[in-house]
Amino acid sequence: MSVVYDGQDIVVLSQLEPTSDRLIISFSARNGSLKKLRTPAEEMTGPGQAFLQKCGLPAVMFCARWNHWWQTSEMDAAISILDEQGILDRYRDIVTYGMSMGGYGALMFSKKLRATSIVAIAPQYTADPHKFPAETRWAGDRRNLTFIYDDMEEGLVKNGDVAIFYDPRFILDNMHATKVGTHREWRALLVPMSTHTVGRTLNDFGVLSSNIESALLGKLSGGEFRVSVRAARASSPVYLSNLARVQMRRKRPSSALRMSKRAMEALINKISTNENYFRSSEQKITAYRHVMFHFELLCKMDHYFEAIEHLESWNVMLEDWSNTFKIAQSYALSRLGRDAEALELAIDSINAELLPSAEFLRNALRLFDSVEMECTQLIEKFDQKFGNEISSNQLYWRKMAELVLKKRILNLVSVYFGGESVSNIDTSFAILKHWALTLINRQQSNEALEFVESSSLTPLLSSKIISLIESANQGASLKTKFSHDRDERVKQQIVRREDMNRRKFILDKISKILNTRDKDAIMKFDLEHKDFIVRQDLLSLRFAGILERFHLADRAAFYYINGELPSRSKDIFSLIKRKVIGICRTAGKDAATVFVNTLEEQYLHGDETPKLRTLIETFINTADFKA
Repeated sequence: MSVVYDGQDIVVLSQLEPTSDRLIISFSARNGSLKKLRTPAEEMTGPGQAFLQKCGLPAVMFCARWNHWWQTSEMDAAISILDEQGILDRYRDIVTYGMSMGGYGALMFSKKLRATSIVAIAPQYTADPHKFPAETRWAGDRRNLTFIYDDMEEGLVKNGDVAIFYDPRFILDNMHATKVGTHREWRALLVPMSTHTVGRTLNDFGVLSSNIESALLGKLSGGEFRVSVRAARASSPVYLSNLARVQMRRKRPSSALRMSKRAMEALINKISTNENYFRSSEQKITAYRHVMFHFELLCKMDHYFEAIEHLESWNVMLEDWSNTFKIAQSYALSRLGRDAEALELAIDSINAELLPSAEFLRNALRLFDSVEMECTQLIEKFDQKFGNEISSNQLYWRKMAELVLKKRILNLVSVYFGGESVSNIDTSFAILKHWALTLINRQQSNEALEFVESSSLTPLLSSKIISLIESANQGASLKTKFSHDRDERVKQQIVRREDMNRRKFILDKISKILNTRDKDAIMKFDLEHKDFIVRQDLLSLRFAGILERFHLADRAAFYYINGELPSRSKDIFSLIKRKVIGICRTAGKDAATVFVNTLEEQYLHGDETPKLRTLIETFINTADFKA
C-alpha cells in the first residue's frame, strides 16, 4: 500500500497489486464519532482495503479525515495527482464504490474519475438542506460545510452500470435513490428492513462479501441477489429484530415479542456456530442492541421475571455492558416489588459504571421513579457521578428534574431549579406547575408551599409557583375555575367522541368503496360528507389522496387547499408540506404558491416559507416521471 495524497481533509491510498484490467476506487463512509482523524496517512486503512485485497482487485481508496461529505478543494488536487501518475490510464474498467457518505462520493466524482460503473450502498443524493429539506440526519455535519461539489448532473457519469443497494421501505434512503434517477437510469438491489445499515444487514445475512464482489466485477444480477437475500434473512437476527421494531411501531406488542424471540434464537445460533462472531466490536454492539430491545419488549408485556433471566443469560458474553444489564435488572426487580434487592443491585452498578450508555441512564431514572423505598442518597450519588451526562440530554434532564421534585430531594431541587442551571424557564416552570397541581389536588397545597419556600429556586420560578399555590389556598375561585374547566373538557370530549365515531364511519365506508372501485359512489360520498371531512385535518388529507386514485384531481385539490390545519401541532410544517405536494400534483405549482402565500403569516415561521417555495420549484410529478 502506498500514499498517493496526504491532506488536511482527505488521504488517498493505493493498493495496485495484483495487476488487473479493473480498478476499484472506494470512498470511506461517514465517521459516526464526528472527530477529525489525525492518524498518520501511512497508518490508515482504506475503505474496503482487506476485502478488495482478498478479492484480488487493485484499488485507490479515498479516506475522509472528517465528515466533510467530500466538499473540499483537496478532491481536485488528489484526482490531479492520480492523472499525473497515470493510474487511471492503466485500467480498462474503473468502478467507484462506497456506502452512505462514501456512496455519495462514488456518485458525485464518477465522471472526474472516469468510472465505467458504480456500486453504491445506501448512497445519499446530497447533504445540502436546501436541496433536501426532509433530510435531518446529517445536520451536525453540514453546519460548517460550503457545498462546492454538489451538482449531481455535472458529477455523475452518464454511461455504464449503476447498482444501488438500499432499503425501499426506509423513506429517506428511498428518496435519495429516487433523486439519483432524475439524472440517469440505475439498478435497484433491494434489502428490505435494513434501514440505513444495509451493509451491516447483508453481513449479518452472510452474503455481503459474495454479492459486493460480484457487483464490483459486474456479474451480479438482480435475480441472483434477490434469491440470496431471501434465503438468508429468515435466520438473521438483524432482519428479525427490525421486523419486531416495525410491529412495535404498528402497536402490535405480542407480534413484536414473538419476532424478537426469533431474533434472539437466531443470534444465539450464530454465536454457537461461529466462534469468531464477536471478533468485530460492531457485531458486539449490534448484539447488545438486540438484547436490550428484547428486554424492553418483555417489560412492556409485564414479563419481568423473564426479562431478568434474559439479561442474566447475556451477562457473560456481553460483559462490557454488565453494569447496564444490572441497572436494567434493578428496574425489573422494582416492578416486582423487590425494592431492597433492586437498590442493592443498583448501588453495585452505579459504583462500577464509568461511561454510562443511554440505556443505563434511562433504566436508572425509571428505577428511582418506581421504588417505594427511601433512596435519596443513591439518587444524589447518581447525580454527582453522572450529572454532566444528564445535563447534556434534555430528555434525561427533564426526567431527573421531575424525579427530584417527586422525591422532594431539597439539595437537588436547588441544583435543577436554582441558579444558572435553569436554561429554560418555561420548561422548568411546566415541571414545577405539574408537581404543584398534583399536590393541590391531593389537598397538600400547604406542604407544597413550605417545600418551595425552603428550596433555592430562581426568584422568577419561586414567585410564579408560590403565586399558583396561594391562589389554590384562596379556595373558592380556583375551585370554581377547575369545575368550569372540567365541564368544558367534558363537553369537548363529547364532541371529540362524536367526531371520532363519524370519522370511523367515513373510513369504513371509504374502504368499502375502494374495494368496489366505484367512482360514482365516491363522488356521491364526497357530496354528502364534504362539510365534515374538510374540517378534519388528517382525514381531509387522506380523502384527497383517495380522490386522486379515482382521478378526481379537482376534488382532491379542493381538500388539499381547504382542509383545516390543526391549531396546535408540533408537526404542522410536515402537514403543510404534504398539502403543498398534493396541490402541485392536482392543481399545479401556481396554485401551490398561492396556498403558501395565504399561510405565510399565520402558520409559517423563519425559513419555512423559502423551503416550501423551493419544494414547489423543484417538484417533479412522480406519475409523469414514471410515464
